[in-house]
Amino acid sequence: MTQQQNIKNQEKFALMFNTVLAMENAACKRLEKRINEVSLPEAKQQLQHHLEETKEQQKRLQKLITKYNGKPTTEELGLPLPSYPESLKKEMESSMTEGEKELKKSEEDLLVEKAESTCYNMLIEKSNILNMGTEALPILQQNLQEEQSMINWIESNCPLMVKQLLSK
Repeated sequence: MTQQQNIKNQEKFALMFNTVLAMENAACKRLEKRINEVSLPEAKQQLQHHLEETKEQQKRLQKLITKYNGKPTTEELGLPLPSYPESLKKEMESSMTEGEKELKKSEEDLLVEKAESTCYNMLIEKSNILNMGTEALPILQQNLQEEQSMINWIESNCPLMVKQLLSK
């Protein structure tokens, strides 16, 4: 590989990592908001724990981006949240209890975590195929594992959350 091809690959890697960093930046902001909204102590504690993990994920990605001669972004990616038709949205907002609204937010939490997990899986595959080096893979795998852990927590605690929140 020529030096010019190597530089071009580094730029490509930095860009790919920056797209995931932009998602983590948005996720961090969302987690901070969710911590203030959630009423269940266990969920609040888990969201706080995942916020700390997300901040570490950001730091790891920033180091990777810098390693590949990129500049870490501070921008935020739009998160994959449902966009309801206006008529349904109004009806939902007027008819849902506070507990039901909180459950809807938990569903959205799960969607975001699954999207992050998907992005990390894709990035790991790209890293393997493009031989991104030994530094990228463990970082991406650690970030993926933390996202998977949050997914598992939400899914395993869903029955209890539904029971507690629907009784509100």
